[in-house]
This record gives sequence, C-alpha cells and structure tokens, in this order.
Amino acid sequence: MCNIRRDKRHLYNRKILPKVRMKRWFCIFICLMLVLSLAGCAGRSEPEPPWDGDDGQQNKPPEEPETGSGEVPSSVRIAYANWSDDPVITQKCINGEFFVYSDSPRLPLYRITSVPELNEFRNTFENILTLHQGYDGIPSFDEQTAGFDQLFFQESDVFIAYVGTSSGSFRFGLREIKAEDKTMRMYVVQINDPQTYDCAMSGWFVIAEVRKADSAKFDKFDAVRDWDRAAYASLPGMIEFGTFSYAEVRDRVDYSSHSVQTDGFVNTDEVDNFHPVERAKAEVTVGYDLIQYFYDPEEDVWKVRFFKSTRTGDETVYLNGRGVTLLICYGE
Repeated sequence: MCNIRRDKRHLYNRKILPKVRMKRWFCIFICLMLVLSLAGCAGRSEPEPPWDGDDGQQNKPPEEPETGSGEVPSSVRIAYANWSDDPVITQKCINGEFFVYSDSPRLPLYRITSVPELNEFRNTFENILTLHQGYDGIPSFDEQTAGFDQLFFQESDVFIAYVGTSSGSFRFGLREIKAEDKTMRMYVVQINDPQTYDCAMSGWFVIAEVRKADSAKFDKFDAVRDWDRAAYASLPGMIEFGTFSYAEVRDRVDYSSHSVQTDGFVNTDEVDNFHPVERAKAEVTVGYDLIQYFYDPEEDVWKVRFFKSTRTGDETVYLNGRGVTLLICYGE
C-alpha cells in the first residue's frame, strides 16, 4: 500500500506538476501583457486633426488678442515741460493726421522705442521745452526718464503727450489708454481745481509706459485732452479749453459795432490739419500773455481768446472746422 502511494506521488511530481507550473507562468505572462497594453493606451493620445478654417471646429488654433476695444495696460509719470508754441512740437508728433479736430483737442504725441530715440527726443526739444528742471514739486523730464535704459526698452515703449496750458497751477494725469480698433489713444485729463492760480503759460509731459507686446498690436497712436463738461463748467475762468455756443454769439453780437470784424481776414483758405490757437494767431492785433480756446461741436466752430492778465485789450477769433476765420470780436 505504501509502495502504491509512493508511485502515485512520483508520477505526479514527474508528469503533472510541471504542466501545472507551466500554466501558472503562462497566466502570469498573459496578465502582465494586458497590464502593459492598457498602460500604453492610457499614455497615448490621438493626433489632433489640422484646423480647416471652420469656425465650428473645437481644435481651432489660438487667435491674437482683440484690439477692437478695451483698456491698454500702462503706467504713467508726469514731468514738467514748460510752454512753447514752436511749430516743431507738432511737426515731430506721430499723430498729426488726427489734428483735424473733432470734439476733443488733440495733444502732440511722441513714441520712443529705444535709447537712441530717447536721446534724439532730448536733442530735438532741449532748446524748445524745459527738460532739465522741475516745477512746483513736479519732477523734470530727465528725472522721470532716468531709468529708461536699454534693458527697459527691451520690454517697453514710451509714449509722451505734451499738454500746453495757460497756467502753471493746473495739473494733469492719464485717465486711460484705450484700444479703438487699430488705434491706441491716450486720454489726458485735468486732475485739480485750483481756487487761485497763476497766469504763467506752462506745459507738462504725460509719460506712459506700454509693453512692446501691447503697442505692437496698433497701427496708429493718438492723444486727446479729455474733459467732463459738467466738471469743467465749475473750473476757474482761466481754464484753456471748454465748450461754447456759436449760435448764442451770433445772436448777441452787434454787427454794427466797431469792436466786431466780419471781413478782411487773413485765414480765408481751408486747411485739413491745423491747431486752432496757431491758426488764430495770424489774426491777432492786440498784445496778450494768456490764451483760452473753446469748441462748439454743434456747429464745428473754434473760439480762441487772446488777452492780458490785466483783463484788458481782449481779442476773440472764431474759426470754422476747416480753419477759416468767421468773426473777430474785440473787448469781449
């Protein structure tokens, strides 16, 4: 009996056990292959089909940021510039095409993209405006641009708007820079309302730093003097820009008076680009040290008033939107 059991155990170990072990290893191998194949499928993604131009495709490539509207990020500095009516100020600006006035006065704007261009700007205006000196706590142009080196211009462009004013007491800032289609436009505003003010003609640089990546999106650049009509109505009479009604002027003017001139003007030819103050100066016959100018958007008429700080000897010139003199009044 013991021999029979021994023989059966020997037969199992010699013939059956190897087959069982082989089946076990085969099952382990199959399981391992399944695990590896599943891992490979999980790590592989299907290639995306190329974009075919159909707006309905979810695989459409990313688009460039829109420039139709919105605010352009920037930082701003203000520098003293002094006042000047030198024609170079408008000749060198980059927004001359916008100087066909609408309901907001344009400001000369300059774009600087490198250290050599900054040096060229200094060379152009150092004898026209004040670059090396501040005024009443406002830093100089040199102070505000001292950090604009080669490293700075690798990332940023500088846009400089010049604001000429009838008083050194007024202060200005940047309300915003807006993207308007393919035009980047700076909106400059007066930020104070002085109860007393001097009568010294003055001027300021509004200096905006804009990333090159943002400024590269635009074809044109502009700067305007923005204003809130209700707010400006409460400002002192020395404010240099505001609105008026030419219809009211026509109604109240006594055309038979010697203080009213209706013909014999210098500005009789229409022009496309002009600054109302510079255009009106051709008609001035009185001495003056102050200037105010106003605009009537209803009739597209400019009013430019020349007078002295003593408030005597006034002369007011009215021009239409093409630079033609319509009327001159003395002693208004």
